[in-house]
Amino acid sequence: MHDNNDVDESSPKPKPEAVKYCNKTKDTVDTLDHMRYSISTIRKTRRWPMLIFYNLLDTVAIAAFVSYKEIFQDGKLVIN
Repeated sequence: MHDNNDVDESSPKPKPEAVKYCNKTKDTVDTLDHMRYSISTIRKTRRWPMLIFYNLLDTVAIAAFVSYKEIFQDGKLVIN
Protein backbone atom coordinates (compact mmCIF):
# COMPACT_ATOMS: atom_id res chain seq x y z
CA MET A 1 0.00 0.00 0.00
CA HIS A 2 2.74 2.51 0.91
CA ASP A 3 5.21 1.30 -1.70
CA ASN A 4 3.08 1.70 -4.79
CA ASN A 5 1.87 4.88 -6.43
CA ASP A 6 -1.84 4.01 -6.75
CA VAL A 7 -4.00 7.11 -6.91
CA ASP A 8 -7.74 7.24 -6.31
CA GLU A 9 -9.18 9.17 -9.27
CA SER A 10 -12.85 8.87 -8.19
CA SER A 11 -12.78 11.91 -5.90
CA PRO A 12 -12.61 15.53 -7.09
CA LYS A 13 -9.04 15.78 -5.78
CA PRO A 14 -6.95 12.70 -6.62
CA LYS A 15 -5.47 11.13 -3.48
CA PRO A 16 -2.89 8.39 -3.00
CA GLU A 17 -4.32 5.10 -1.76
CA ALA A 18 -2.40 5.44 1.54
CA VAL A 19 -4.13 8.77 2.29
CA LYS A 20 -7.52 7.27 1.48
CA TYR A 21 -6.85 4.37 3.89
CA CYS A 22 -5.67 6.74 6.63
CA ASN A 23 -8.77 8.92 6.32
CA LYS A 24 -11.00 5.84 6.43
CA THR A 25 -9.49 4.51 9.68
CA LYS A 26 -8.85 7.72 11.65
CA ASP A 27 -12.41 7.82 13.02
CA THR A 28 -11.52 4.94 15.35
CA VAL A 29 -8.62 6.89 16.83
CA ASP A 30 -10.82 9.98 17.27
CA THR A 31 -13.45 7.88 19.05
CA LEU A 32 -10.84 6.32 21.34
CA ASP A 33 -9.41 9.75 22.20
CA HIS A 34 -12.88 11.11 22.95
CA MET A 35 -13.67 8.16 25.25
CA ARG A 36 -10.29 8.41 27.00
CA TYR A 37 -10.72 12.08 27.83
CA SER A 38 -14.35 11.74 28.93
CA ILE A 39 -13.52 9.08 31.57
CA SER A 40 -9.87 9.83 32.21
CA THR A 41 -7.96 8.53 35.24
CA ILE A 42 -5.03 10.88 34.62
CA ARG A 43 -3.96 12.82 37.69
CA LYS A 44 -1.47 15.64 38.08
CA THR A 45 1.93 14.11 38.72
CA ARG A 46 5.58 14.98 38.28
CA ARG A 47 6.61 11.38 37.78
CA TRP A 48 6.52 10.43 34.10
CA PRO A 49 6.12 6.66 34.77
CA MET A 50 2.83 7.42 36.54
CA LEU A 51 1.64 9.41 33.52
CA ILE A 52 2.36 6.42 31.27
CA PHE A 53 0.56 4.16 33.75
CA TYR A 54 -2.54 6.39 33.78
CA ASN A 55 -2.63 6.55 29.97
CA LEU A 56 -2.28 2.78 29.78
CA LEU A 57 -5.01 2.33 32.39
CA ASP A 58 -7.40 4.51 30.36
CA THR A 59 -6.73 2.56 27.16
CA VAL A 60 -7.09 -0.84 28.85
CA ALA A 61 -10.36 0.20 30.50
CA ILE A 62 -11.83 1.21 27.15
CA ALA A 63 -10.60 -2.01 25.51
CA ALA A 64 -12.26 -4.02 28.29
CA PHE A 65 -15.50 -2.07 27.86
CA VAL A 66 -15.53 -2.65 24.10
CA SER A 67 -14.83 -6.37 24.61
CA TYR A 68 -17.63 -6.58 27.19
CA LYS A 69 -20.11 -4.88 24.86
CA GLU A 70 -19.09 -7.23 22.03
CA ILE A 71 -19.51 -10.39 24.14
CA PHE A 72 -22.68 -9.39 26.02
CA GLN A 73 -24.97 -7.93 23.37
CA ASP A 74 -28.41 -6.90 24.70
CA GLY A 75 -27.53 -8.35 28.11
CA LYS A 76 -27.13 -11.87 26.73
CA LEU A 77 -23.92 -13.82 26.24
CA VAL A 78 -23.07 -14.14 22.55
CA ILE A 79 -20.53 -16.79 21.57
CA ASN A 80 -19.48 -16.85 17.93
